[in-house]
Amino acid sequence: MNQGQSLKKSINNYYFEEKKELKEKLKKGYSQMAELNLELAQESFQADKNTLQNLY
Repeated sequence: MNQGQSLKKSINNYYFEEKKELKEKLKKGYSQMAELNLELAQESFQADKNTLQNLY
């Protein structure tokens, strides 16, 4: 393997690892926020439902 191929392989490995770490961080973040997002969605749904009931 020549120097150019070695550099390319190193860059690809670095990119792959960074991408993998980012996916894990995003997955963890979305999981942590899931309960809050559900609560907010339920509150918004209830507010919309109340608004519609008051209109008719």
